[in-house]
Amino acid sequence: MRRGWVGSVVAGLAAILVATPAVAGPEDDKARVDRELAKTRAALEVSTERVEAAALALAEANRRLPQVQGRLADARAALADARAKADRAAATAQRAAEKLALASRTLNRATDRVEQTSARIAEYAASAYRGRGLASFGALLTVGDPGAFVAGLTYLDHVAQGQTDALAAGTRARREAASARERQSDRKSGADQTRREAETALRRAADAEDDAARAEADVAAVVRQREDALRVAREEREATEARYKELQAESERIAAAIRAKAKGGGGPVVRAGARLLMPVKGWKTSDFGMRLDPVYGVWRLHAGTDFAAPNGSSIRAAAAGEVLRAGWNGGYGNYTCVYHGTSQGKGFATCYAHQSAILVRTGQRVRPGQVIGRVGTTGASTGYHLHFEVRLNGNPVNPLPWLPACLC
Repeated sequence: MRRGWVGSVVAGLAAILVATPAVAGPEDDKARVDRELAKTRAALEVSTERVEAAALALAEANRRLPQVQGRLADARAALADARAKADRAAATAQRAAEKLALASRTLNRATDRVEQTSARIAEYAASAYRGRGLASFGALLTVGDPGAFVAGLTYLDHVAQGQTDALAAGTRARREAASARERQSDRKSGADQTRREAETALRRAADAEDDAARAEADVAAVVRQREDALRVAREEREATEARYKELQAESERIAAAIRAKAKGGGGPVVRAGARLLMPVKGWKTSDFGMRLDPVYGVWRLHAGTDFAAPNGSSIRAAAAGEVLRAGWNGGYGNYTCVYHGTSQGKGFATCYAHQSAILVRTGQRVRPGQVIGRVGTTGASTGYHLHFEVRLNGNPVNPLPWLPACLC
């Protein structure tokens, strides 16, 4: 693994990554990721479409990078272990090969000695067959000199001893050869086994190296994904800021309209602590409050509570009132505001954004629970949901204290 730059890049990014829990089941992990993505989407509603896509890619990269970084570390550790085992196996195989070579040389020498002693025995056997031994004994019986007779007996003893020595040497040589052959066979089996182990270790090391290379490529790809997302963010910063200012201006216009309505006609009094009806059957995905933009690192107000629901789901009036605004409203998309009266002397209204369809018109009176629109993803939206706002004196406030505790 010679491309050390990956490790330094990963280390530099580690401080800003979204951490993953040490122990979590698949369902817990999915729920966590869904919550994170919902928060990201809520913070992205003022961004351009390119930044939305880039930010979601950035969030995905931040989520994946610790995983691929961990997999890379595991792969590198496995590679180091596999290489060490391969080196040890290769050294063992080399030693086994050397012992086998020594055993083979010993066997060859033993075999040579067997052949040599066999040749001597064969020579004595051939001489006996031709009768030389008997002829020599008969010649002794004809000598007349006692000294010559004694010399002849010594010669016969020498011949007999030579035959005995030859037979004994042959026996020893064959025994040594058998022992050497057995050792050589054992050494060969051991050498074959260590060679196979070494080959297996080398294959595993090669596989580990491939795994490490793939893990390194994954890390590099995620890092590139991050870099691409940040590049898009830089290119789109001015456009995103313009959209945010436009959304703020729209919010101020709505606030002014609510204040003007309260000043002009007042309307019924909405007591503090009153409960509204749930505007949609869905599940909460993002709360009211300040959101840290995942791309630009700035805090922005998320002016409502988001409820995810299928496209086209019914949106119902949270209380009786008069439709103050119904139509397209910039980043809010198809947007409806219903004025309900005053609370604590301040104009009180609920607003419904990102609708796929608006089913009421400005000035129309609506009943509690009346269907006034359909869930969609118009305007600055990153998925089907209702962005629900409660406005007091025109200013957005947290909707949750006004809604049923069960959100049902």
